[in-house]
Amino acid sequence: MVPRESGFHVLTRPEKWPQYLGGMLTETAFILALTALAFGMAVIAIAVWR
Repeated sequence: MVPRESGFHVLTRPEKWPQYLGGMLTETAFILALTALAFGMAVIAIAVWR
């Protein structure tokens, strides 16, 4: 039987950090894009209904 490592030690391995950072940057960019889209829609809505 192969010994399994606990999840915490797998997550904190330095070899995995570039993948985690890439994922965090992608997620942050996606959230910022959605925020900018919502802000743009709000500005357009204000301009239309004035």
